[in-house]
Amino acid sequence: MPLGLFPLPPQDKLDDLFGRLVAALRSHGYEHTTSLPEPGRAYHILREPENLTRFLKSDNNAYENSALAPLYRRAFARTRPEALALYEAFHLQRPIDRKKLDRLIGPDLVNDLIAAEIVDDRLGGVVARVRATGMAPLIQIHDTNSIHRYEKNQFVFCGRCSSRLVNAVRAELDDRPPGSLRRSLDLCTGSGVQALNAAPWSRDVWGADINPRAVAFAQANARANDIASSTFVESNLFSNISGRFDLITANTPFLLLDEGSRALDGYGGAYGMEVELRLIEGLPDHLEPGGVALLVVSSAFVAGENLLKSRLESMFRAGGWAMDLFPISQYYSTEHWQAYERVQVEKCVLYIMRAERTDGAPLAVRAHDWPRGMREVLEAKVKVERQIARRKHIKKYGTDAIV
Repeated sequence: MPLGLFPLPPQDKLDDLFGRLVAALRSHGYEHTTSLPEPGRAYHILREPENLTRFLKSDNNAYENSALAPLYRRAFARTRPEALALYEAFHLQRPIDRKKLDRLIGPDLVNDLIAAEIVDDRLGGVVARVRATGMAPLIQIHDTNSIHRYEKNQFVFCGRCSSRLVNAVRAELDDRPPGSLRRSLDLCTGSGVQALNAAPWSRDVWGADINPRAVAFAQANARANDIASSTFVESNLFSNISGRFDLITANTPFLLLDEGSRALDGYGGAYGMEVELRLIEGLPDHLEPGGVALLVVSSAFVAGENLLKSRLESMFRAGGWAMDLFPISQYYSTEHWQAYERVQVEKCVLYIMRAERTDGAPLAVRAHDWPRGMREVLEAKVKVERQIARRKHIKKYGTDAIV
């Protein structure tokens, strides 16, 4: 049974609890759990070379899947056993003995977390109702996936696409000196991870989300990670944002789902692309000349056409932009087969989009492909998923017609 979202306390109380929890986790080197990939399935062995390389370099593997995840945790425990115990409790949501948790983070903090219902001690051990993700040097607190469906429109998300965008932002900014950006903005900020990730390079950090719970989490995470130059506001994309920025980041809702799921599962609107396209349309008014936007976006493919690439070429045909689409995932929802088939979508590809404002230059839109071999594996995976979904539909309705 889902634990559900914990009740949101007043902001000063949330700041205090997140700050104390992050400090306690950091005292054991929890931020270094960033190198640990999550438990995966056998086919995730395809990503093992990359997972292993990042693990050995202590780089960011957060939310990457591995068929060998227990081996990574065992190796990590040799140097940081306390951090691993806390990772299993606060990231993998495994019950932890109360006495052990008292020893690791202190009984006063444990009592206060129980009183605030942020952890639950009634289930045969202490179970966390928040998730802590290390993305060194950051530690982010956000909601767990153990929630009721009706709570999803309040859910504060952080996941694989968030982690991969973190890597892209760092790759973009690593060669720049600290404070080289005047202003940065993170839309759909969630836990605030992209805003705080860009903070070392930005003198003025902004984050915005339509979800008030996310804004509260982002503010508390900023204080817990000692990011003083940050402001978080409630805003439907740019609706409550003024001025221009040197960097704009966003991990938008992008899923193509049935209409009834729109408020529950990160519904991205028509073709899963409606939210991202509204955001992209606002870039000319909010990105400085020479500025860069790094966005998680999705494209539906219909009759082989990359719909996002086509829309970008239409929207910005006057020029002044260089846009690159780097694939990070490819998917097809067997659960929502009818939604895909209804609009003849063959697959969806998730990209990190880099858009640079290049006033006066012709438009350049480049959709990069998967490495050879990976492309064929992913295409075969989608074909299998489509067949499985179709057969389930026939078994349920006696026909493959959309009902």
